[in-house]
Parts: sequence; structure tokens; C-alpha cells
Amino acid sequence: MNLPETNEVSYFDVTEARNPYWTDSSYTRITLEVMFAWGADRNEYIPFTASPDDPELHGRQIFADAKAGKYGEVAPPPVPTAGQVENEISRRIKQASAVLSELSDRQATLQDALDLNMAGVDTHDALENLNAEMLAWREYRVKVSRVAEQDNYPQAVIWPEAPANR
Repeated sequence: MNLPETNEVSYFDVTEARNPYWTDSSYTRITLEVMFAWGADRNEYIPFTASPDDPELHGRQIFADAKAGKYGEVAPPPVPTAGQVENEISRRIKQASAVLSELSDRQATLQDALDLNMAGVDTHDALENLNAEMLAWREYRVKVSRVAEQDNYPQAVIWPEAPANR
């Protein structure tokens, strides 16, 4: 990634950076210790997590530079603890349950329209699509609930893919 260069010294110019590591197992964020221009006189490093979609230009540049090896080799992500994985399992199950609750409300309304002979021309198709989406989310929720049964749990969890409709 080549971002525009400038000769101005900025508040967020990187004076030095060290100890980069991938923050997550999907390799989308890098955390490292950064000394910005504002902390250079105090020799102060701060932890900074950078990503390619950071809303700030300096965050995107730090990510690109770190990924390219400018601050040393990027270490693999830390191994999650069982507690961290359990929290993620819980979060994902809650997400799936919330989606299913919303879909169930829509399903009930469509079914009411059918039962009361008030269905429009697209009601049957909409209900079929909704039922398929609900099945995908139910399967996802069950797969997430079984993550702890994987052979390399919790060190190397393979997360199921969430349905694409959301």
C-alpha cells in the first residue's frame, strides 16, 4: 500500500515501532508498540492496533508498513485461552439467536398472511426464502456450540462460517 507522502512532521508520524504481532487468527489486524512524534521526547511507546480499514490514514499506513516487515517480522497471533474462546462462542450464539428471533417474527407474519388468506403473490416465495435462511442460522448456531469438541480446542479453533445473508 503506497499512501501519499508528505514532508510535514505530523503528530502521528511514527518515530519507531517494534514487536508486531497479528492480533487475530484471521490476520486482519496487527498490534505493535509505536513511538509517535508526540511521545519521542519522552521515549514513550504505546500499544497500537492497526488494520487495513482503519478510519485514520496513519493507522492504515502503520498496518501496511508492519505487514511489509518494516518493524520486524510479524509474529503469529497469541493462542486464545479457553475462557476467551468460550466468550466468543457465547457472543456468536447470542448473535445467531438474535437473528433467528427477528426472522421468526417475520416468518410468523408471513404465515399469518397465508392462514388468513391475505397473502400477496410473493408471500410463498418469501416464506420459503425465510425458512431457508432460518435453517442456515440454526445450523450455524449448533456448529458454534460444538466448537469446544474440536481436537485442538482452544489453541486452534476453526470457526464455522456465519450465513451470508446478514
